[in-house]
Amino acid sequence: MKEGSALFWFIIYQSSCIFSFVSSRSLARRARRHRDVPVLLLGAALFLGIGFTQPVMEVQKLVVWKTEYSLFGGVLSLYEDGEYFLSIVVGLFVLVLPLLRLIFLALLWYLPLQAKSRRAAFHWLHYFARWAMLDVFLVAIALIMTQTNPVATVRPRLGMYLYAVGVVLSMVLALRVDLLQGRKKPARRTKNS
Repeated sequence: MKEGSALFWFIIYQSSCIFSFVSSRSLARRARRHRDVPVLLLGAALFLGIGFTQPVMEVQKLVVWKTEYSLFGGVLSLYEDGEYFLSIVVGLFVLVLPLLRLIFLALLWYLPLQAKSRRAAFHWLHYFARWAMLDVFLVAIALIMTQTNPVATVRPRLGMYLYAVGVVLSMVLALRVDLLQGRKKPARRTKNS
């Protein structure tokens, strides 16, 4: 057990040192002691990646027919069934946007940006974060729609939980990076104002 945990922390340390060549203007260099950000980035990427490919739900119809759907497989299945618009919407919000958000956060963490550019980038990240929970909403709608079918029973599978953990980790990561980049907090209101 000790060898496994030592190996885990060694991998975490090495992943945080990969970008040691980054200039002093990057958040990774300025907030060097905050090793939680690379861990959150790696964890969110792993959980989302595994959540994409693992079954998110099991559908059983009439006790005889049982099938499992992953997020990636579900998007492909929608496309193969001729539901092009729906497959694009689900693929965009459930697969592409979470990955783009992680890539965007990694770039903001490791690239040397001026403070003004970083604040502008975070403004756009917050704008797109408004759409971030749409992926969870779409998965929930799919579960609800299939639950209302009296002929079929639907059970959530491991992929649903892994995907949810990945989404939560990416949200915590965004908050953590935002706090470390030194965004000014809104002024508190006084009784006179």
